[in-house]
Amino acid sequence: MPSAEAFLFHYAEKKDYDILLLDIEMGAIDGVTLAKTLRKENDTIQIVFLTGYSDYISEGYEVAALHYLLKPVQKEKLFSVLYRALDKVKKNEKILNLETGSEMIRIPIYEIRYADVTGNYVTIHAKKDYTLKMSLGKLEKLLDERFYRAGRSVIVNTTYIRRVTKTESIR
Repeated sequence: MPSAEAFLFHYAEKKDYDILLLDIEMGAIDGVTLAKTLRKENDTIQIVFLTGYSDYISEGYEVAALHYLLKPVQKEKLFSVLYRALDKVKKNEKILNLETGSEMIRIPIYEIRYADVTGNYVTIHAKKDYTLKMSLGKLEKLLDERFYRAGRSVIVNTTYIRRVTKTESIR
C-alpha cells in the first residue's frame, strides 16, 4: 500500500488481515496512528513495526505490537518474528466443536477446505474428513466470511481457491 490512508480505505471494505508490517513514516497518517486506529476494532491483528526510527518503540507497546524491528533488518530476525506472528494468529483462530454421534471433535476453521452434503450428512474436508449428521445450512451459520456457499450441496473456504474458470475446477 502506498500510504496509511490507502490501507484504511481497503481495510474498511475487507477486514481480513491477520498480520501487518508497518513503518512509522507512511504519509499524512503515521504507522503508530494507523495501528491505534486498527486496535480500536481489532485486538487480534498482529502488528510488527519495521522502521528506521527508534524513537517510537514505547508507542509500539501502547498498541500491543508484537515486535519493533529496526532497519536494516536481518532476514533471520524477520522470519523469526513472522513465525511468532503466525503462531499467535493460529491461537486466535476460531474452533468448531461438533458432535459426530459418539464423540465431540474440534476442528480449527482455517483447516476446513470445503464441506459437502449427501442426504442428511455433511462431510467436512480438512486435515481429516469428518462426516456428521447435520444440514449444510446449520454448518454455514457456524462458519465465517471466508466461506462461500457454491450451490445447494457445497461450501468452500475461499482461502484455498487458487483460480476460478468457467469450465473447470482446480484444487
